[in-house]
Amino acid sequence: MSRQERTITPILVTQAATLVLTTGVAIAWTTSELKSWHSQVEIPQQTMQDIEGHIQEAVIAPFNYIGTRNPEAAIAAQRSTSEALASLKILGNLVPNLKPYTEDTRAALEVLDDASAALWDGHAAVADFEATSEDISALPPSLALLEEAKSGVDRSLGILNRKVSEHASQHQTSNRLGLLALWTAALGIYLITGFTARRRFVRNERDKNTKLTTAIDGAVEALQAASSGNPVPTIPDHPMVNNFKTTIRVVASRLDELHQTNRRIRRQFTFRHELVDALDLAESENEVIRTATRAARVAFPEKIFQLLVAQPDEGTIEPIVEAAPVACSVSCIESCPAARKGDVLHHHPDMGLSRCPRIQDEDTIVTCSPISVNGQAVGVVQLMGTPLADGQEELLEALSTAVGVRTGVVRNLAERELAAGTDPLTELANRRAMDEHLRRLDGAEVPYTVIVADLDHFKQINDTHGHNVGDRCLQLFADILKEACRDTDIACRPGGEEFSLILSGAGTDAGMAVASRIRAMLAQETRRQGPVFTVSLGIAARPIHGDRAEEIMRSADVALYDAKDQGRNRCVLAEVPMSLEVVG
Repeated sequence: MSRQERTITPILVTQAATLVLTTGVAIAWTTSELKSWHSQVEIPQQTMQDIEGHIQEAVIAPFNYIGTRNPEAAIAAQRSTSEALASLKILGNLVPNLKPYTEDTRAALEVLDDASAALWDGHAAVADFEATSEDISALPPSLALLEEAKSGVDRSLGILNRKVSEHASQHQTSNRLGLLALWTAALGIYLITGFTARRRFVRNERDKNTKLTTAIDGAVEALQAASSGNPVPTIPDHPMVNNFKTTIRVVASRLDELHQTNRRIRRQFTFRHELVDALDLAESENEVIRTATRAARVAFPEKIFQLLVAQPDEGTIEPIVEAAPVACSVSCIESCPAARKGDVLHHHPDMGLSRCPRIQDEDTIVTCSPISVNGQAVGVVQLMGTPLADGQEELLEALSTAVGVRTGVVRNLAERELAAGTDPLTELANRRAMDEHLRRLDGAEVPYTVIVADLDHFKQINDTHGHNVGDRCLQLFADILKEACRDTDIACRPGGEEFSLILSGAGTDAGMAVASRIRAMLAQETRRQGPVFTVSLGIAARPIHGDRAEEIMRSADVALYDAKDQGRNRCVLAEVPMSLEVVG
């Protein structure tokens, strides 16, 4: 409520209350007076009329009897008298002030009744006869008595009628004066409150105009400040500018939301840029995983991060972050709904049947985002804890996408590197890969044994059976080498029909045993598949035959040549160099 309304409202309320109260009192008073009019004016006047009629009948009845000697006149007189007496009693009870006058009229009516009764019982006739016998010109006593009683009744009835009229007139005058005084007081209050309200209204209008001018000036200043980018000052409260003030607040709120959105986008852009830069430094899948784990701690510090990576060789999916729990019991990447749909899935405890059935804890909030490489799902990122905040879903998608892209790049590089170091026919390591492996072993000073093998009379196989058969023979021997290898060993094809097998951490005895097994396996396979061919093998070891790969390979080649010279199809251990024997 405005100040103007607070100022004028009590006056208007007083004015309205006065009118309502006055009207209510007037209506109540009028209603009461109508009832009083009925009981104090209308009924008494009607009763008075009845009394006059009954008395008139009571007065006429004796004279009628004298003239007609009709006995019904006596009965009519008695009935009229009784009714007149009853009406007098009623009138006295209705208007107590008239009781003395009703008693006088009652007494006069009883005198008339006594005079009339003398006629009915015959006493009046005897008295009249005696009187007329004495004086013929004299009025009969019965008539004189009736005339006297009639005069008394008329006199009392006139007084009573006058008093009833005075009572009715006084009653009407007092009621009119009361209502007039009531409405006069109401009109006076109405005029006083009206003039007071008008005076206050004019003063309030001046104040209102002043406040409106101030509010408009404040709104203009706020608009200028908002348009210039300065802090928006406080706008004075006024109904005319409240909508404008609300608009400015909405604009300021929208600008604040826009700034927050810009900051969120800037954070996302910074996170993506730093994530891509960090992933570009990763040269292996393990480094990609470590970088993704660090990035998740930065983007989602309040949540538990887990990374599930598919193991294609085993057909399973394994957790990478050992310190974090696994939210679900997925056994393979194809069983994950997020991986199948290729989209981020949110799993809340209140989701009901749509919640992933493989989530183990029903009260855990889990968000899953698939990692895809070349369009194929290879892993899943899991976030456990609270629901994602505003903008975190975009960060999660950016993390999953960047990890998938970098994993694809690393795998492509690894495949290219493997192709560069692999013999395409036998899928064994080529000379480049063999030299690199030996260089790493020498750098780590790891003891190892080298078995150098050469297929016997391989040219004759090509000439006799063709190069296709020769290629199958090379592939057959390569498969035997792979079968004879451990996970830490490496089988190589430096070129042509020459092969080598590097046994990490093995000595000459182990080398001789592996070489003998290879020769036996070859003999068995060639007899089963054909064509039959043999192999000669030379064995040398580090550090027995030297400390560098060149020395070891040279010793193994010499042993291979000795095997050829001794008739082929045999294993020969390289001799220990003289210098090493002396040192030993």
